Amino acid sequence: MTDYLGEPTSAQPAGPPAPNGFADPYRQPPTTPSSQQLPAPAWSQQPQQPAWSQPQAPNAPAPAWSAQQQQQPPQWTPYAQPYGSAPGSYPDQEPRKTNPWAIVALVTGIVAIFPVALGAGITALVQIRRRQQAGAGMAIGGIVAGSVWMLIGIVVAALGAFSSSLGAFSSSGDYPYLGRVANAGSTTVGSCLLEPSSDDSTAAEIDCAKGHYAEVYLVGAPSTEATWPGADKLGQHADDLCYDAFAAYVGTDYDSSEYDYDFFLPDRAEWTAGEHRAVCVVVPGDSHTMRGSVRHSGR
Repeated sequence: MTDYLGEPTSAQPAGPPAPNGFADPYRQPPTTPSSQQLPAPAWSQQPQQPAWSQPQAPNAPAPAWSAQQQQQPPQWTPYAQPYGSAPGSYPDQEPRKTNPWAIVALVTGIVAIFPVALGAGITALVQIRRRQQAGAGMAIGGIVAGSVWMLIGIVVAALGAFSSSLGAFSSSGDYPYLGRVANAGSTTVGSCLLEPSSDDSTAAEIDCAKGHYAEVYLVGAPSTEATWPGADKLGQHADDLCYDAFAAYVGTDYDSSEYDYDFFLPDRAEWTAGEHRAVCVVVPGDSHTMRGSVRHSGR
């Protein structure tokens, strides 16, 4: 079918007639787009292969790993901690063993066996360093305790040696000795003596009218023991003997007198030889010399 200009037209239903009954020659008939001219829907479009992808041979099967990745998404599995181990620890590390010498050092150091404590402590420290063992603290504690006990033993021994060096008549208490009986210049009651210049010197006899240091007021045996009783025990007996005889000679008791007393005492050699007497003498209290006899002076 052609229009009035002679161009072909598609068959279309006629529109409504014009009011005067004649068709409008200038009216364009409505056209319907064909299915070939409509754009394809977006969901029907197939993804195109990117230009940078690798060309594959036609009808080539897809790689197995590619199909597996498309089927399953990658999953992350956290690192599992070994059984019985805490985070940040070494699972294969065993607890260190305590060195046995360290235990010996600590025990012997506490009970004052310091030679063993020192030796065991030094041995333990050497072995602990070489074998990577535990117990260094116990080894050091044993060495320290052993050293303290060793120092205490040295001090005690030094004090004992010093005490022994003072002689047989050195007193550790309230019993100062003037010397041996042989150092007394006289053993006669009422005689006066000069002060001995040293522990082993003789107190020479002098006239009591002159200045003197001591006056003999008693000579007696402080102990009846046949064997040597010891310097301290013998000195205690002599002190009791001289104290009791003081008031009868001076005329007043010792606590009220201005004078003091002292004594010469036999040493071990004299005691073994048969000299068992002590020589009690009155000595000045505050002053260094006396003049005249103190017998029955009441002072």
